Amino acid sequence: MMSQAENKNTPHQIWVDVHIDEPRLNALYLHTFYAGRQDFPYDFPGVMWDVEYPRVLAPYIDDTMQVGLYPDTEYYIIRPKIL
Repeated sequence: MMSQAENKNTPHQIWVDVHIDEPRLNALYLHTFYAGRQDFPYDFPGVMWDVEYPRVLAPYIDDTMQVGLYPDTEYYIIRPKIL
């Protein structure tokens, strides 16, 4: 999905939410501008970036990705690195 999104001319953000304790809440997001909202680009308030993450996530993360964590949770955000 990420490679398909990169080929579009529409500004977008893509990320994955990973809830270690509640896997049913895991989700993939493709976020685009909507004139009725003021949340693009979404800036992930409160997220601490470039954190260590559980080994279970390691097979899905490479050098092109950035991992964030909401403080005092097991709720991770994985997104492409911002260049």
